[in-house]
Order: sequence, then C-alpha cells, then structure tokens
Amino acid sequence: MKPRLLNLAAAVSLLLAVAIIALWVRSYWRVDSITFHRHTTVGPDMWGGKSHKGSVYFIGDHYPDRGTPTALMYSYESQPTYRVQSGFASPIFPWPPVISRSLLASPLSYSPSRHEGEIIIAYWLLLLPTLPLPLIAIARHRRQRHRKTGNLCPTCGYDLRATPAKSGPLFDRCPECGTAREMQN
Repeated sequence: MKPRLLNLAAAVSLLLAVAIIALWVRSYWRVDSITFHRHTTVGPDMWGGKSHKGSVYFIGDHYPDRGTPTALMYSYESQPTYRVQSGFASPIFPWPPVISRSLLASPLSYSPSRHEGEIIIAYWLLLLPTLPLPLIAIARHRRQRHRKTGNLCPTCGYDLRATPAKSGPLFDRCPECGTAREMQN
C-alpha cells in the first residue's frame, strides 16, 4: 500500500509543480488578480492575491472590529503586463524570495483600527517543496528496475547471480535478507 500512496502523492506533487511553473511563466505576460471585498458597518474589508513578474502577492486590508456584513463581492481581473506600471526591474528569480509588509494602524487610513498587510512570495520558492517527492519516486522506480534487470534481491540489492537458482528451501530465498526470490526463466 505504501508504494501506491507514494506514487499518488508524487503524481499530485508533480501536477502542482507543473501548475506553479505555468503560472510563473504566465506572470511575465499577464497580471492576474483575485479580490474579495466585504463591506461592513465599520468599513470595507479587502483580501486578495495577484500574480505579477515572477511573484505572488497576498494583500489584506481589514478592520478587526468587523461589524455586520452588508455586501459581499468577488472580482477577477487579468490584463497584459505592459499595461501595469512597475517601478522595479523583475528578474526571473526575484530576490529576496519573501517580502512582508505590514502596516498596523496605517497613517493613510481613516481609522486607527484598520490593518493592512502584504506578503510577496517568489514562484520559485513555491516550487521548491513540490519537487522532492517526484524525484524520490523516480529514483525508487529506477532502483527497482535496476535490481530486477541485474538479478539483484528486490529488498536489499544483494547480487544473486552467484546463488544457484534451484528449487528448495535453501535456494528460493536471498542469502542476505531471506526475501523470497522470483524465479526467472
């Protein structure tokens, strides 16, 4: 059961890595943004995310004393990158990979209880955790294939070429670990 679970997790991780790479490449041609607006009796709350120039931006602007919600709204916007003005050059691998900007009780806000914040994460940093599991699964598959084609024990890798392949209680197991060996014709 464990190999199947590892293979399933590796496949999901690989699909996630491909999706991250696709969004990373797209971020240099398009600016995609998703926002959630919630108007309350205290003031508007806004949460959202944006993909732009190799990074993902998570933005929040809210009031801790939320009040009663009066209106909810979601919005998605996509536009070409050249229409968005950016004050800095964007490399393929932005550094530093994580930038956090938090302004508590912003001087620009009209209420001292308003909280604003922004976290910027580079796509390559999001990609790193998705790569080890598929690499482990590939290495495991290659090791098993090598052991099968090289007449090695599938469990410990002991060389079984010198062990006689006769039937009987002494010859049908690996002399190193005792695993039942597969008889090859």
